[in-house]
Amino acid sequence: MNQQGLEQIAERLLLPLVAGGDLVAQPPFGAQRAVDLAALASGLVCNAMTLVEEERLKRARRLCPIDRLPDFSEPEWLLTLALNDLLQATNTALGARHASKLVEMATSVIQQAGAPRDVHEVLARHSSFAQAVRLCRWDTHVRWWTGARDYHGRAPPKRLLLWPRIRRVQQSKTRIELCHMPRARWRRMWEVGLGRWFAASPLTDLATFDRSYPAFVWTSAALGLLAAPPGRTLALRALRLQSQNATILRAFRARAKELSHPPARKLAFEFAQELEAYCCALATDS
Repeated sequence: MNQQGLEQIAERLLLPLVAGGDLVAQPPFGAQRAVDLAALASGLVCNAMTLVEEERLKRARRLCPIDRLPDFSEPEWLLTLALNDLLQATNTALGARHASKLVEMATSVIQQAGAPRDVHEVLARHSSFAQAVRLCRWDTHVRWWTGARDYHGRAPPKRLLLWPRIRRVQQSKTRIELCHMPRARWRRMWEVGLGRWFAASPLTDLATFDRSYPAFVWTSAALGLLAAPPGRTLALRALRLQSQNATILRAFRARAKELSHPPARKLAFEFAQELEAYCCALATDS
């Protein structure tokens, strides 16, 4: 792929993922092509990447005073391309066999991205992917005098909307949350893949632990983050940014009970107590 193609991916896929806006999923990359593109895109310089870096730094500064983040890395590109393929797997135009294969390849790309090596990478990945849990799709239902049709995640062709009065054209839009995107036949497989994607960014995983989908699952990366003082501080601050502190505390304690290993459970409950004290102290100061 040439420079222009990489810039298009950065502008249409990566920038909306990081900063918000209308994300345009790209044609599926597959496993090997995603690996090759991630290597090529690492170090990409263009206007979209400048905006990406600005947005990442802005989000990181909400959690700690920092002058510079690590550049958008090859593993982060792998995760971005894998997420694209997970989203494309929900495309209703794909058959079940092709969709399942795409989820399988995306999961292998996530595994190649691996876990963050240190707290700097943890913060960098969260700054890149904190918005992912808010992803949604807009479906459009178009009805006209002789029929009707649904368009999933894409706009209907303009010709279909011509002469709305004569043809009695009506259209309605429906917001589809992340949890409703996959089809029932392979929903569990897709949920596991997306769960692994979140787990690859452990601070994002912990900061959204109360999400309804994919369900949060304890990982060694998440527990390792809580065990390290700098990581625990980042997790405290990330969770503090959420609303409904009392609700979050109750939910986190419920999650802590899921841990069967005594040291891990003790660590999670100690963090819950620290989170409660942290929120109380901030409330008193304000």
